[in-house]
Amino acid sequence: MTRTTAPRDTTMAQIAYDQAPATENRKGYILDLLARRDLTGTPFDGWTPDWSRATNATASQVITRLKALPYKRTDSTLPDVPAGHYALEDAAGAVKFYEVDRPTQGRWAGRTFLSACASDERHPIKNPASRAAVLAEIALDPRTAMMRYGQEIGKCGHCGRTLTDAESRARGIGPVCMEKI
Repeated sequence: MTRTTAPRDTTMAQIAYDQAPATENRKGYILDLLARRDLTGTPFDGWTPDWSRATNATASQVITRLKALPYKRTDSTLPDVPAGHYALEDAAGAVKFYEVDRPTQGRWAGRTFLSACASDERHPIKNPASRAAVLAEIALDPRTAMMRYGQEIGKCGHCGRTLTDAESRARGIGPVCMEKI
């Protein structure tokens, strides 16, 4: 016996709603998405909605397409600190350890992530003011902060690998990474 599925029942109310002018909520959401998404190189780059022709159905389609776009970079004002591991001394004289991650591929490419290191755990610093303050302090002398991490922890300040050579431990950076930086 062959089973057939009945066609989806579209009510007249749904059809009327889809063809009605776009609601104010949908218009506001579209404007919010346009402001927060990276429109560079997309059909939405420089696009202005024509509300006189917008229906709920077309607004839904635009919202779906805009939601698929990546967010605008919000960290472009942060100091430019290379990816790596860093050690800084706070006002009380305690040494704090940080990891900066700067993905080059994928969804997060071009972003800067900062985490505080506590033993083997990483705790993201999400507060924009705190993140900017720590990155600004690292940016004053990133090489010294990177080398201090390696000296204090015994792992390369650049890549995080264990330093096995006495000269590398004293320097805080392994020989391969030293050539890179």
